[in-house]
Amino acid sequence: MRSSLFSLPPPKEHAQLLHARRPDLYKDANHKPELAIALTPFEALLGFRSPKHIASFVQGEPMGCVPELLEVVGNECLSDLVSVSQLVEDEDNASIAIKAAYQKLMRTDEQKVACLVNQLRDRLLQGEQLQFSVPDNINLSELADVFIRLSTQFPGDVGCFSLFFLNYIKLETGQAVFLEANLPHAYLSGDCVECMACSDNVVRAGLTPKYKDVDCLLSMLQYDPRTADDLIFPGESRPVELPAAGPWLSDTEITSRLPTPQVTRFAPPVEDFAVDKLLIPPSCRAFELLALPCASILVFITGSGFLQHIPPKLANDTAEKQSVSINTNSSGFPVDAQAAGRVHQVL
Repeated sequence: MRSSLFSLPPPKEHAQLLHARRPDLYKDANHKPELAIALTPFEALLGFRSPKHIASFVQGEPMGCVPELLEVVGNECLSDLVSVSQLVEDEDNASIAIKAAYQKLMRTDEQKVACLVNQLRDRLLQGEQLQFSVPDNINLSELADVFIRLSTQFPGDVGCFSLFFLNYIKLETGQAVFLEANLPHAYLSGDCVECMACSDNVVRAGLTPKYKDVDCLLSMLQYDPRTADDLIFPGESRPVELPAAGPWLSDTEITSRLPTPQVTRFAPPVEDFAVDKLLIPPSCRAFELLALPCASILVFITGSGFLQHIPPKLANDTAEKQSVSINTNSSGFPVDAQAAGRVHQVL
């Protein structure tokens, strides 16, 4: 299980203010949108649940609830969550109710919160179940297991209660999420490819031993309710166009590539980055990677082959060309890259 982190990426205007105010903590003035693509089954908390979902965890008798959470949030905030959850498409009031309840939680005395977090963990470890009415088939047993993991890794941390405020998302391999500015998140377990803007700025508030800037985070958070389905970021799949025959690829080599490789492009609505996932079939003998008009990184996840750099102005296939052999082990990371001699095909 990887370390958790409850945080959010700041937008550029906030990043500039944070850097000017605390350059020791916020090292640059750039924003930090992020894209995470799962390499394994992946767990995360992302974006706020609906008021109806949050209220179902806090609701008192006879509905049942998480009493430790009710003690922190209080009846007034609960009443607002219940009231707004009965309205149709009232996102403004929904955000206001969520904000009030969440700020009440995050600003509660740390010792009181720690006591309640540990109390709930102990109850669950002793075999008590979360048993009450929840909407949309929320798996309470699964949430209980996640809470035990979080509260064991971060005893008494207020971020553990965020499990009941934020969407619990399980990604399958190849699925992605995009972390836009001010969207709260915590990665809980699994491996991913993470691509982000050029920045080290993160505003943290829980599930971390690092500095927590709670007031700053609460003032920036995006409190709009989201659904788990809304937060999955789809990639656009398309076949790779075959290159024309030339000095490096003969007609025979081109036709031997069928079936063609596939590329899935994850292009979030920012100018800073995009990620292409390339799937090259074993039957593909040669594949040409065209140069991009920007900096880029090529990461091999699984498989083996030769990677060859072809100088753009060489006119024949007998010239010296630098090549490396690439192999990946079962964990999916490159383990071998060594120089090769003359290679007469692009791989």
